[in-house]
Amino acid sequence: MAELGINWKLLMAQLINFLLFFVVYKKYIAKPFLKYMREQQIKEKANEQYEKKLEEIKAKEAEILAKARTQAEKESIRLIKQTKESAAKLKEKLIKDMKKEVEEERQRLLKQIDQEREELERDLKEKVYTLALKISEESLQEFLDEQRKKEYTRYLLKNLEKIKA
Repeated sequence: MAELGINWKLLMAQLINFLLFFVVYKKYIAKPFLKYMREQQIKEKANEQYEKKLEEIKAKEAEILAKARTQAEKESIRLIKQTKESAAKLKEKLIKDMKKEVEEERQRLLKQIDQEREELERDLKEKVYTLALKISEESLQEFLDEQRKKEYTRYLLKNLEKIKA
């Protein structure tokens, strides 16, 4: 092979160098690099799982918030409706109470007016009776003697109670 220009010593040295390089490369470079690559793949998978979980949590959070918002809207509508109903009931009650008070005041005033009217009628009757008695007395004084005056006065006093009733 020397004729072809191959130097066996050099070829053997290169072969040994290559084997040494291969062993060093495999042991100190390839294995740590592969180990590093596997760790990176594991980290990427973990990150992907983390991202998926995070997206699921965000989706659940959005769903829960939407449900809570819907429930809060329903509750607020219910409270508003309930408040309107209670306000209407209160309004009706107040109107009813005011009507009752007005009617009671009206009845009280009517009674007071009736009492005052009755008092005025009594006073008027008494004045009329008194006046009639005086007129009768004065007119009879001229025509009657003392004995007849006494009898007539007694008669009038007895019948005065009947006339007033």
